[in-house]
Amino acid sequence: MWFKIGLLLILVTEEVRGYIEYVETSGCESCVLRLTCRHLNSIISVLEANFEVIESYINETLPTPFPPMHPRIALNQRCSGVNHCSFILTKDCPGADKWGLGNLTVNYACISEDRLTKYCNKEILLASPETFGISRGFIHNPGYPRFYLGKQKCRWTIHAPPLQRVKVTIYDISLVADPNLSKCSDIVEVSDRGQILYSTCEQHEPPLEITSLDDTLDVTLIPSPKENLLPRRGIMFYYTAVGCSTPIAPKDGYLVYRNDTVAEYSCCVGYAFPDTRIRSRIIKCLGYRWNTTVPLPDCKCKCS
Repeated sequence: MWFKIGLLLILVTEEVRGYIEYVETSGCESCVLRLTCRHLNSIISVLEANFEVIESYINETLPTPFPPMHPRIALNQRCSGVNHCSFILTKDCPGADKWGLGNLTVNYACISEDRLTKYCNKEILLASPETFGISRGFIHNPGYPRFYLGKQKCRWTIHAPPLQRVKVTIYDISLVADPNLSKCSDIVEVSDRGQILYSTCEQHEPPLEITSLDDTLDVTLIPSPKENLLPRRGIMFYYTAVGCSTPIAPKDGYLVYRNDTVAEYSCCVGYAFPDTRIRSRIIKCLGYRWNTTVPLPDCKCKCS
């Protein structure tokens, strides 16, 4: 459900427990933007920030899009992981005072306590269609956004329902870097059953999206082996299942076959689908949705 309050546009999505509230706010380059979650047990994750130039300053060349810092990364420093914050683009984002007059639009999520995983070495089972449960959420390390723990790895394993995959979006990475090393010292590693799909120590813009090859994905924060506490935020990311979930078999029917792209269902002997009056039906997965309405209609007796 969408709510519009002044310059705020709010979308609230609720599941079995907890909620994720999506908010859009905007203002001029020197305006005070206030990012606020309505519930005190919710925290902010900055999803997107865009600056639209209305008028560049005379006799100054507009720099490349967002040097030396993208507004979303500056917003992460002030707002991610807290319940409310204020942000002035020209003050809080280095170099933004040279961009000229314009409008900053920020999209952020308010995440309730129940939709967060904030402890290490957790396994998350995403809900299948026939059960009620959590199908998406956010994860951050213990101590976020004040610090992250050193010496021991922090791992999260996410399992999607069969024949679906896991997608994660890394919205914030803030790790300690070693200036004496040419590569990352502390890293975030994303892997699928032991195969490393990606590793990094830097925030990407737009946020990095990684999809598993199978139905399981591991995200591991690998910190310094020397320090107990590291004075950076750590990591926050979003997870969800992608691909078509397997529809529940209709009453008096059953699943015959299923792969990544198609599924075949059949009615029991003497029954048929009421709309086609035949026993079998093949449906196709188009991206993340089936090419027909699900759940399928119950099979009906062909009694004469």
